[in-house]
Amino acid sequence: MVSVRSALALAVAFLASTSAARPHGLLEELLGDVTAGAPHSHPQDGPSWDALMKIANVQPSLEGMLPAKTGPCVEKLQRRAWSDLSKSEKKEYIDAELCLMKLPQKTNLGGKTRYDDLVKSHQLQAFLVHGDGLFLPFHRLQMHAHERALREECGYTGAQPYWDEEGEAGHFSTSEIFDEVYGFGGDGTGTGGCIETGPFKDYTLSTGLGYLNYDHCIIRKINDRESRLTAKKYVDACLALPTFAEAWPCIGRNPHNGGHRAVGGEMANPISSPGDPLFYLHHTFLDRVWWRWQALDKENRIKDIAGYTSNPEPPTGYVDAKLNTVLNMYGVTPNATVADVMDIGGDLLCHEYVDPQRKGGKKESWGKKEEKEEKEDEKEEKEDEKDKKDEETDDEDEE
Repeated sequence: MVSVRSALALAVAFLASTSAARPHGLLEELLGDVTAGAPHSHPQDGPSWDALMKIANVQPSLEGMLPAKTGPCVEKLQRRAWSDLSKSEKKEYIDAELCLMKLPQKTNLGGKTRYDDLVKSHQLQAFLVHGDGLFLPFHRLQMHAHERALREECGYTGAQPYWDEEGEAGHFSTSEIFDEVYGFGGDGTGTGGCIETGPFKDYTLSTGLGYLNYDHCIIRKINDRESRLTAKKYVDACLALPTFAEAWPCIGRNPHNGGHRAVGGEMANPISSPGDPLFYLHHTFLDRVWWRWQALDKENRIKDIAGYTSNPEPPTGYVDAKLNTVLNMYGVTPNATVADVMDIGGDLLCHEYVDPQRKGGKKESWGKKEEKEEKEDEKEEKEDEKDKKDEETDDEDEE
């Protein structure tokens, strides 16, 4: 994935290259500031801290908020791999997602549908919940909010499934998750990259790309090479780390970025990626990775939090993420603290993960070809990093 601050510049470039409608809604002022280069000498760096906070501080309507959960956790929801669901279970999940896409918005944040409300809760604070200590706790709460909306507003009876990306690393393009009937449709096509098959092909997003708001299709560009970053060896590397301070950047790097970039399009944008329904299966996969890490030393790791509360540094300096830090759901569900989401079997979340069955003994495919390509990728990444440093040095010399 590109950086949060760079994503806006990419969205501006996308608009310039397509016939998409002009942006609308509460972010137009920000768009004007950035494209004009104010207050930055380098507009491609993205909006200023003040502009970002103006977006994040928008107040939602709370009238349609899902009620607060009360009472103890008695029966935990069973979160299973998509590949282990029956056809009827897959159809029920897809129908519930389509239901959210038809229900009207409730938060008054500029979206059109209830599905948009969830995208907005991510878009408005993307710079606060990526590349920092709130990355995993916030997305855990967002997966819970999505799960609740499906169940309580659209009659879904199951739990939020996850994508077994470890089992399909390097071969996303052949995954059954892209089935046209019992999946999420296939790859994007044509110059615009719109998906043209599957249940979501006719849905019009009104949030994104990036911080922009304009009507557009769901975009994909599947890349098997990028999907290799979700492989078991990368996950295992994260599971082996002793502290959250080390584990969360590891999970946020290869497994996280690999899944987003492998699906591409909407998913490759760190701000508006929930626009593709696959976002929820990908981040539930990541949440399971985090939980697997926590479960290795549960007593201590459900209290282990580290990192900052924002990606860019505020003018007053970074703030440490703590267990009492509040996670904002913008009126979709009640806000919660980091402590509230640290134990997935606790009273708020009340679920557990079921290991994937991987029918027929299916295992991750990884051979000499993949190893060779991986080494080539690593070489390219080092060259890109060197080029980036050279460009930054040139910019400093010009200033």
